[in-house]
Amino acid sequence: MTEEILLNKYKLGKILGKGSTGRVYRAQVLDSEQTVAVKKIHCPSTGAEESLFRFRREVQILSDISHPNIIQLIDWGLDGSELILVMEFLEGKTLAKLIQADPIPATLTLKFLLQIVEALDHVHGKQLLHQDLRPSNIWLVGEEQTVKVLDFGLSKLFTNYGKSTTIVLDSYAYMPPEQSGMLWRSIDHRSDFYALGVIAYEMLTGKRPFESEDMKTLLHQHTAKAPPQMSTWIPSLPTLLQSIVFKLLEKDPSDRYQSTSGLMFDLLELLKRLEKGEQNPVFELFSQDFEKDIC
Repeated sequence: MTEEILLNKYKLGKILGKGSTGRVYRAQVLDSEQTVAVKKIHCPSTGAEESLFRFRREVQILSDISHPNIIQLIDWGLDGSELILVMEFLEGKTLAKLIQADPIPATLTLKFLLQIVEALDHVHGKQLLHQDLRPSNIWLVGEEQTVKVLDFGLSKLFTNYGKSTTIVLDSYAYMPPEQSGMLWRSIDHRSDFYALGVIAYEMLTGKRPFESEDMKTLLHQHTAKAPPQMSTWIPSLPTLLQSIVFKLLEKDPSDRYQSTSGLMFDLLELLKRLEKGEQNPVFELFSQDFEKDIC
């Protein structure tokens, strides 16, 4: 079998996964021991010059992002009718896999959330959004289970330049009302907060706040229905942790956390108190959450 070489320097290996936007492969850098992950996306053959310029600019911004909790985009290019994205290769498992096993204890959930918020803070500061934050886009790497968030900003690129604009049902399960078009509000950094709230709820209970195989029903639930109390399944859950999660899950963005700094303060304070042995800590939430410039 002829080996497939991309961009004259990456030898493709086995396929690691596939989705609505493309396929991901293990690959080897030629003349090197370095292993990378390569994502191939089919692009339309009749792309406007302006669209290509915008694509180059946006991918360059993504490739400049360097943060310990964000997967590194190493290289990119066009190979015929395919867009090639080269990323660091991760050894570990997705948060989705971990959630499938059992609900995650409160202290470990808080540690994961803090790392995700650190990643959000970094990219929001660069005026970028994720817009497809979900457990399958979050990897836990190594024995320490370091969080790595995947596909920052790439969902927008895929929609603009990829072959498929289909959003999988799994994405709708984490989508805020304003992003689905069910609520007439702007999409900004607080939209990522809502998705984080769904993830936090699922980590702690093993269940999503809203479940349906029907897309319209699911969107309606996210827009008009209150999530079930988490203490129904986890009676020992700290009261303030549920309050933080429900703040993230507010329907109106103006009712959610307004800043990553305010959210990080509450998460860290709660974690410190739980690790000191407090069973159900009490302190004032949202005291450090101040409105920031909208990105």
